[in-house]
Amino acid sequence: EHGPFTNIFHFLQHFDLRLVNKKILEALIQAGAMDSLEGNRAQNFAAIESAINFAQKYQESSQNKNQISLFEIAADGKSDQEFLQYPRLPEIPEWTIQERLNREKELLGFYISGHPLDKFEKDIQLFSNLDWTEPSSFEENKEIRTAAIVSQVKTHIDRKGKFMAFLTLEDRYNSFEVVVFSSVYEKFGDFLSKGEMVFVIGKVSSSTEESFKLICDEIMPLEEVRNRLAGSIKITINTNNISPEQIEAIHRLVKENPGLVPLIFEICTNGNGEGLLMKSQKFQVLLSDDFIRKIQEIVGKDSIRVRN
Repeated sequence: EHGPFTNIFHFLQHFDLRLVNKKILEALIQAGAMDSLEGNRAQNFAAIESAINFAQKYQESSQNKNQISLFEIAADGKSDQEFLQYPRLPEIPEWTIQERLNREKELLGFYISGHPLDKFEKDIQLFSNLDWTEPSSFEENKEIRTAAIVSQVKTHIDRKGKFMAFLTLEDRYNSFEVVVFSSVYEKFGDFLSKGEMVFVIGKVSSSTEESFKLICDEIMPLEEVRNRLAGSIKITINTNNISPEQIEAIHRLVKENPGLVPLIFEICTNGNGEGLLMKSQKFQVLLSDDFIRKIQEIVGKDSIRVRN
C-alpha cells in the first residue's frame, strides 16, 4: 500500500504502534529482518525510540485534520508524503561482526549472516584434523585438534579439592563434549568462558557416528593458535623479479614483528620449481594478519606458506 519501506521512520509511519513496539523492533533489527532499510543495524537500533516518537507525532497529526503541521503541508496537488522530511539516523559505527553474530545467536539460537569462526578459516584448515563427514576421524583414542566456540561450562571440584570442568564446544557443523581435568584446568582455566573461541587438543574417550567426548590436553584462544602451533613460515623469493627495495621492505617487516615462529626463505633463481631453502638464524616472527598481508603485498599471495 505504501511502497517499499526506505528507512525505519517510513516503516513505522503507517503501523499500529500498539502492535509494533520497541521490543519487537529490537528483535527485528538484531535478527537482520530490517537490513534492507537505510543505515546499518547499530544505527537503526539506536534510532528506535526517535522513530517511534516520529511515528506517534505523524499519526496524531494525521488524525486531527484541524491541526496544521509539517506532516500535512501539501501544495500543487502533491501529497504530504512527498514533503515529509525524515529524521537522520545517528552517526554511529556498525556493530563488529562478532557483536552482530552474538546478537543473532542470543535472539534466534543460531547464526544468520555468518559464523564467528569464519575469520579463522585459514587457521582451521591448517591446524584442525576433525572431519565431521568422516566418523573415523573422531574414533576412540584418536587425537583431535580443532577449533570451536565454548557454548557451555560446568565447573566441578574433584576428589583432591581442585577445580575441573565439563565443556560443550560447537563449531559450524556440530557440538561435542570436553572433559578438562584439574591439571589442565589450572593451566588453561582462564580461557574457558562461554562464547570464547578456542582451539582444543585432546584424545577421544568415547564416540558415536554423530559426535564424541574429548579428554582435553591443551586449550588456547583461537587468536593464538597460529603462533603457538605453526612450525614455520616459508617465504618464496624469486630473484628474477624482486628488487633491492622489496628485500629491504621484507627485512624491515621481519624486524618489526618479532615472535616465536621460525622463518624460512625459499630462494628460486630460475623462476620455477623448488628453490634453495634457507632458515633464518637471526629472526623469528609473529604471524599476525597484518604481517602476512604486508609480506603478501611485497612478494605475492602465493609466495607465503605457513607450515605446521
